[in-house]
Amino acid sequence: MKLTFYRKAISNLGSTIHYRWFISWLNWLIPENNREMVCGTEDMLERISGSANMFTLRTGAKFPKIILRLKYKINFGGWYSVEVLDEFTKNNLKMPKEVWICNVTRFVFGHMPKEIRITWDD
Repeated sequence: MKLTFYRKAISNLGSTIHYRWFISWLNWLIPENNREMVCGTEDMLERISGSANMFTLRTGAKFPKIILRLKYKINFGGWYSVEVLDEFTKNNLKMPKEVWICNVTRFVFGHMPKEIRITWDD
């Protein structure tokens, strides 16, 4: 499955522009603030996207670059550990050790998956 995310400039404090990441999925149904990537997910996207404002991940990869493993579920989502398998990513990008993935995941996958295998085009 392909999942596309977009980066949006939120504020300019001095010379620093702050970005937030959002999933571009069911935009017409789910408000943007409920599609925002937070708690490590935005950091992961910022690092692997380079300087792109739009970025597409593929899930279910046979040879993933990252595997997210569900640690525990909460009513509104789940915490996932981040296992980096790709050597370039592991050696050059400081990835978060865990990320929060919200309930939008239930709409995307139909449930909170125990494992999400991720890859992308370099």
